[in-house]
Amino acid sequence: ITAIADIPDYSTSFYPNPFSQEINIEIKEDNVGVNFELINPLGKVISRGILGEKTKLSALDFTPGVYFIKLEKGEAIELKRIIKY
Repeated sequence: ITAIADIPDYSTSFYPNPFSQEINIEIKEDNVGVNFELINPLGKVISRGILGEKTKLSALDFTPGVYFIKLEKGEAIELKRIIKY
């Protein structure tokens, strides 16, 4: 690796965090179309899709723990931590 890309700023908000039944994701309008993957505590991708301005993910079947949401657009990647209780 010879260079580090700029850290992406998708201006996302995840709420509530921690969550129990569902998690809401909001993203700035100019970042709509960012791909996401939801990763469980074991590192397995359990959901993926493309974010709109407001996206809701049901978490009824999730076990409590720390999850990660990977955001990706082009070569820019951002990882966010969320907690299910």
